[in-house]
Formats: sequence, C-alpha cells, structure tokens
Amino acid sequence: MSHTTKASVRNQQITDMIERFFVDIATGRYTHDTKLEESFEILFRTQTWGFREIVLVVAIARLRDSSYRASHDLYACNPRSLFEKPIKQALDGKGIPTRQSGPLNVAKGAERLNVQWAAGREPRHVAEEVVRIVEIIEGLATNELENFTKLLLCRFLQEANIVQHL
Repeated sequence: MSHTTKASVRNQQITDMIERFFVDIATGRYTHDTKLEESFEILFRTQTWGFREIVLVVAIARLRDSSYRASHDLYACNPRSLFEKPIKQALDGKGIPTRQSGPLNVAKGAERLNVQWAAGREPRHVAEEVVRIVEIIEGLATNELENFTKLLLCRFLQEANIVQHL
C-alpha cells in the first residue's frame, strides 16, 4: 500500500471516528465528568487555541494507537497531517473555529509534552494543564478515552455555538 493510500485510509478512519463521536454527543451517549470539564475550561479560556487542539490530536492519536505517548514522542503520530487533514476538516464541518496549525504552533520544537515543554510556553499555567491532561489521557482505557474525547468535542461544539451567537 502506498503512503498516499495509507494516509487516506487513516484520514477516513479518523473522520469516521469523529463523526461517530458527534452522533454520540447529539444523542447523549457519553458521561459527564466535572473535573475534566473544569480542565477543558482552562484550555478554552486562553486566546492560544493550539492548546485545546493539541489535546484533541493526542486523544485521537492515542485512540488510533494505544501505545502512543505524547509525553515520550509527540511526533510519533505525525501530528501536523493528523490535525490539518481529518481533524480540522471534521471540526470545520461542524462550524468549530480552528487555526491552520494551532497544535504545532504551541508544540513547535517539542519532542514530548512534559513539564520541561510547559516551562517554556505562555501562558504557562495552560501549558501545565495540557501536560496534566496528557498524563490523564495516557492512563485511560479505550472506553474512558472515547468518553474523554466526546467531552472534549462537546466543549469544541459549545465554542462553535458561542461564536455563532456573536
């Protein structure tokens, strides 16, 4: 299978997964988690959109490959093409505002998302929250990670509604 075919298969799988999650959100097939929702607010209250976007990339990458660890090798999932192709297109399709390469802008030059990475980012408290969330993601079982991702996508949808009402 050529690289292009592999990428298009991967992109379609991710698109299908995200679309399934949006259906689950619309029909209430997810569980609220107040602690996670509070963490997500930190990501969404900052003007630096890349923090929320990199968390989504990490969650999707981990759902595709349970051995993926952004805390050890961020680029093992090819985050740029993962975000810019299927993830961004799925978000755009729901009217969710994104940046072209938001996740890569906040993670530029980072081999791993950890405390050393967070120390060099602004706002630092948001970067530290990203590291905390990545640790959570890496400890979740698949069904828990699916729920986590639905909660995060739910918050992205809330953001689209806020923008739409402005």
